[in-house]
Amino acid sequence: MLALKPVALIGYRLARYTLRYREILRGLRQNAVTARVPVSYATVGYHALHAFRWIDADGGSRFVRYHWIPVAGEQFLSLGQQGPRVPTS
Repeated sequence: MLALKPVALIGYRLARYTLRYREILRGLRQNAVTARVPVSYATVGYHALHAFRWIDADGGSRFVRYHWIPVAGEQFLSLGQQGPRVPTS
């Protein structure tokens, strides 16, 4: 048995699923805005999931989470600027 299905079969199954459950199209359109490609990871805001414990020189400590806001602001590529998505490895 194959662990992965052939790409053509996956496309067929997705098309068949969307024909059967048309309400998925509304969700796909709403989520498309979040699937933007950043110009660089330096231009993307970041909200840490994990907390880190910082210890100061006096032995005191506190837990912190990172929240990065890019100085240049968040920047994303437009659809015309995006190239084909090719695996890097």
